[in-house]
Amino acid sequence: MHISEALTVTPEWYGTTWDARTKAYGDGAWRAVQRGFVTRAGIPPGSTVLDVGTGTGGTAIEAARVVGPSGRVTGIDNAAALIEIARDEAQRSAVGNMLFEVMDLGDLQFPADSFDWVLSHFAINGSFPPGIGAREAYRVLRSGGVLTFVMFGITARGGELFQILDTILARYRPAQPSDFLARLQQALAVAPHGFFPYGPLAEPADLRQVMRFLAALGFEDLHAEVRHIKTDIPSIESLLALFAPRRIELREIGPADVASYHRAAAAALAPFFADGGAVLDNEVMCFSARKSSTP
Repeated sequence: MHISEALTVTPEWYGTTWDARTKAYGDGAWRAVQRGFVTRAGIPPGSTVLDVGTGTGGTAIEAARVVGPSGRVTGIDNAAALIEIARDEAQRSAVGNMLFEVMDLGDLQFPADSFDWVLSHFAINGSFPPGIGAREAYRVLRSGGVLTFVMFGITARGGELFQILDTILARYRPAQPSDFLARLQQALAVAPHGFFPYGPLAEPADLRQVMRFLAALGFEDLHAEVRHIKTDIPSIESLLALFAPRRIELREIGPADVASYHRAAAAALAPFFADGGAVLDNEVMCFSARKSSTP
C-alpha cells in the first residue's frame, strides 16, 4: 500500500476507536495537555487561528477561548467521524467563534494569507508528500503569522510494554480479517498510527532536521522546546485498557481468544509491575516559527 492511500485509511481507524481511546486515557488529562499547548503558544486575543489535524476539537476549543469573540478558529481534519465529534464538543463548550471542516492538511482549501496562527497538536506530519503540511501552513499564514506545533520524540520509557502487547496479539490475529482490518494492517505497516517515519518531519522527531526544514521553507524566529509527557500506569489492567481500544483485531476474535490474550499479556507484563506500577514517558518537541513579515 502506498503512503498516500494509507493516510486515507488511518482516519477511519481514529474515528472508529476514538471514544474508547479517550475514555481509557482520560478526557480531562488529555484536555489539560491541549490547554497547556495553547497557553504556551501565546496567541493574542482577536487572532484568526487554523488548527490542522484538529481531531475531536480540543485544541481548537481551547484556542477559541483564548482569542475571544473578536477572534476566529477553524479546525480541520480528514477524519469525518472526528469532525462530527468536534462539532458536538464545540456546542457543549458554548464557544461560538469556531468552525470545523473535513479537509486534508496537505491540501488546505483556503486562500494564501488567511490566518494569523496555525496550530497542530501531533498531526502536521500526517501528510503526503512529506512536509506538505508545513508548506501549506506557510502558504495560508499572513506575513508575520506563526506556526506552532508539537511532535513526538523518543519514547524514553515504557515503549517496550506496547511492543510486548503487540507481539502477543500477533498470535491471535484472525486468519480471515474483515476488509477494513486487512486494509488497516497494510496502512499501519507503512504509516504507523497515521504518521510515517521518513521525510523532514519524521517521528521520532529530529530537532535539528525539523529546524532546518522550517528555515528552508522561509520561516524565521525559530524556537524549539523539549518536554515530556508522563503517564502513570498503576496496574496491568490499566495498561490493557489503554492498549485495547487501539486494536481492531480484538473486536474480530472470539471471547475465548480475548480471555487467553489477556492472561498471556498479564503473565508477560508482571515483571514490569512488580514494584506497584509503570510509567510511560514520551519526549515531546514543541516548535514555533514565524512567517517573514517582509516580501
